[in-house]
Amino acid sequence: MISNRLSQLARQAIVAVLALTLWSCATYNPPAPSKFVVNGQLTQEGKQLRDRGIEFYQSHDDAKAYEVWRILADQGHGESLRGGSGCLDRKVAFVKC
Repeated sequence: MISNRLSQLARQAIVAVLALTLWSCATYNPPAPSKFVVNGQLTQEGKQLRDRGIEFYQSHDDAKAYEVWRILADQGHGESLRGGSGCLDRKVAFVKC
């Protein structure tokens, strides 16, 4: 009698685990493709974001400029953290490399 009850509880636990596993797989949303960088190149939205970073940099708001350019770099645009005249640094924002 007790072994039947334990066996039934074990089956119910297995069914519950399987149901949760299938539910989590069914609700998985893969990461959305980048809307700023495609194949290492900026999209129109990416260019607008880059230009906003330039505006922040020119107004001496280095932290906001870095934040904007970091988004582009994280999505695969390497030039957003390296430029011909220098490169961004987390602490200083823009320094000579």
